[in-house]
Amino acid sequence: MPNQNKPAEPLRVERSTVTKLVITGARNLDPITVFLEDLARCKGKITVSCWGKSWTAYWGGMWDGLSFGQFFCELTTSYIIGYFDQAMRSRQFSGTPWQTRHIPHC
Repeated sequence: MPNQNKPAEPLRVERSTVTKLVITGARNLDPITVFLEDLARCKGKITVSCWGKSWTAYWGGMWDGLSFGQFFCELTTSYIIGYFDQAMRSRQFSGTPWQTRHIPHC
C-alpha cells in the first residue's frame, strides 16, 4: 500500500537577537566574524568564521540573568577551545584571550 502524502504544515519564522562582531587587525590573519545569538532564556549560540572556516557552539543551559555575550566572557579559553573542537588541545592556543578584548560588556 503506497504511503499517503500528508499536507505540509506551514513554515514558522522566528526572530532572535544577534550581535555581529568583526575583528580585524590580527597579524597574518583574515578578518574574523563572530555571531552571538540569544536564542531564549538561558540558551545561546556562537558562530566564529575566518577564511572560509566556521565553528559553531550551542549552550542550552547558561547561567540565568546573563546575555549570551556576558555568559561567554565568563568561560575560560581552554573550555571554549574544547567546546568548539574536542580534538584540539588548549595548549595549541597562544595569545591573549580575544573574548575579553572584543566582546562588549566583558
